[in-house]
Amino acid sequence: MISKKKLLMFTGDVVVFYISFFGALFVRSGLQFSFSWQDQIFSFSILYIAWIIIFFIAGLYDLELAKNNIKFYSLLFKSLIACTIISVLVFYFGPYVFHQIDIAPKRILLIHIIIMGALIYFWRKWLNRILILPRMQENIIIIGNNQKAKSVKKIIKLNPQWGYAIKKIISKNNNKLKKIIQDTKSQTLILTINPHLSPSTAKTVFKCLPLGCKTLNFTDFYERLIKKIHISSISNVWFLENLKNGQRRLYEFGKKSLDLIICFLIAVISAPFCLLIAVLIKWDSAGPIFYRQIRCGKNNQKFYLIKFRTMIQNAEKKGPKWTKKNDSRITKIGFFLRKTRLDELPQIINIIKGEMSLIGPRAERIEFVQERQKTIPFYSIRHIIKPGVTGWAQIKFPKGMMPEHAFEKLQYDLYYIKNRSLILDTGIFLRTIKIVLGMKGN
Repeated sequence: MISKKKLLMFTGDVVVFYISFFGALFVRSGLQFSFSWQDQIFSFSILYIAWIIIFFIAGLYDLELAKNNIKFYSLLFKSLIACTIISVLVFYFGPYVFHQIDIAPKRILLIHIIIMGALIYFWRKWLNRILILPRMQENIIIIGNNQKAKSVKKIIKLNPQWGYAIKKIISKNNNKLKKIIQDTKSQTLILTINPHLSPSTAKTVFKCLPLGCKTLNFTDFYERLIKKIHISSISNVWFLENLKNGQRRLYEFGKKSLDLIICFLIAVISAPFCLLIAVLIKWDSAGPIFYRQIRCGKNNQKFYLIKFRTMIQNAEKKGPKWTKKNDSRITKIGFFLRKTRLDELPQIINIIKGEMSLIGPRAERIEFVQERQKTIPFYSIRHIIKPGVTGWAQIKFPKGMMPEHAFEKLQYDLYYIKNRSLILDTGIFLRTIKIVLGMKGN
């Protein structure tokens, strides 16, 4: 259901782009536009790829943001501004790099952007309304009237655009389940009760198989909705069934290769900025340019993580401390580096040495890891892969920097470990660009 709606968003946007293209040609040339569209369509198609990437980075393909509210329209407006800037850059500099890119006359681009902006606004506004209509929703029944059921009910109520409507929450041994399914026209059953531990529940659900209902356990449904793992609902068996590291060799090879290629490109592009940052750090406060700290890596191996120094010298002479908001230990340039996450650029060295990856769980301090392993179940599992400069938990829960947030972030880390792929890694990398440009780092 969710993936189909995202595909609808994407397809609709592409259609709007091309309608805007032909509309701009018509406004510019009238009925005579037909002779020139073939000369222009390739150049504009290149632009559309950039526009789609901008929309993705902004989160305009996230269903949780598909609501007609200030946050959504703010993101849409900022995305359109970014699309305009990129379009102008491609228009003026593209022909010097790629001779195939040539947009002329100049007014076509301006007219196109105006038409596209108006159409995309009305299209997305209309779509957001359509997504919450009853005919766009999948009826579900939750089996098990417990805290899990209540949490799902609350989440779905806040996000009707996801396309789920809870028709009934019933007890685990309700003999009227078949009739309830028929009366409510439900398509999906969510089991908050483990059928292996409740034979009567399994028997009741089994009798309903001829009705064609999908059956999902709570953990899988929660993962699909929230994109994290509900730790309180899993056991050791879950990890044995879902974390198949030995079957990911091709992915690991591809990821390592991309890590090295991207690190090389980042190093070349950022070299002048790194030199400037080094000068500013020395000018701002006394102390070294770089900061080295022991962190916990893959399989709990210790390594020295390298960052640009963002705090005063000897900031932790009294022992490790959590960074807090408006921390007096952070220098002026350090505040900027943390907000833009530019302080993490030297971690390229850690990646080249094989101690880290671009994408993965955050590399935590040894002291904090030892403390959390005593209080948070399955915390050590996050160390079965290399830590990353950025990761799923960092983009989904960016403000979770306090000790009490560790449990929440672990749920996102486990989701990444289970579902990691080059596609997911690419999405995380692109979303990190938004954090850097928006200065939303910690």
